Amino acid sequence: MHRGKSLPNLWISILNILEEGYDIDNSGIQIHIKTYGNDAIMDSKKFYKKIEVKGLSSMANKEKTAAQIKFIQKFISQKNRILDIGGGYGRITIPLAKMGYQIDGIDLSPNLLKEAKQQAKIANLKLAFKVGDMRNLPYKDESFDIVICMWSTFSYMLIKEDQIQAITEMYRILKKNGLIIINLPIDTKNKINGGTFIKPNILKKDIMGVEHIVYLHTKETLNNLLQNLKNIKNYEIKYQNINGTKRLIAFIRK
Repeated sequence: MHRGKSLPNLWISILNILEEGYDIDNSGIQIHIKTYGNDAIMDSKKFYKKIEVKGLSSMANKEKTAAQIKFIQKFISQKNRILDIGGGYGRITIPLAKMGYQIDGIDLSPNLLKEAKQQAKIANLKLAFKVGDMRNLPYKDESFDIVICMWSTFSYMLIKEDQIQAITEMYRILKKNGLIIINLPIDTKNKINGGTFIKPNILKKDIMGVEHIVYLHTKETLNNLLQNLKNIKNYEIKYQNINGTKRLIAFIRK
């Protein structure tokens, strides 16, 4: 594998690990290297810092955002308390708040949340935004009726332990009879936008000159993952077309 001088040290470390030939479990998730997942998640934070709000917003046009909001509205009411995990600059959070929904936002990237707070202030909205990691959510048990995790947020966790921990945390803060919605990208052509699979389900790609790595679930690998969560019994996994894009959605109920 060629490694140019411009490849960040973090990616060199991760790619070295990937080339070591560690075992893949039957859900297709590499499970043996604890630091691997942490590095990838922290690098997603660096990615969003580099790409900034302008670059990120350019990837989500008004039609795409409107379609995602319309999709979410099928499952929420204005009586619900909602948490938007990985909400970034408020692309989903702020429009829903303008419609009268009770929604909070959390993201790993302070620069994106700074923009979200500014936009909320301009719109005269009193919203609670927190910097935080979905594997250790800063909320009390049973705080929310609905938890949403949209776009590619969940896909930055590359190992089984991190994914299980994140879902466990979402479930912990969910109220009884509540709903978690995890919206995931999928691989429809065995290669996405010039990306390269460096391990099964693990895609390395370039966005606006910045490299990052994501985990692409299939319906089968996501089902296998959820089967590891013994306290979660009520869930559904389906493919959903949102604004012409096929997505993988997990609905987890408490």
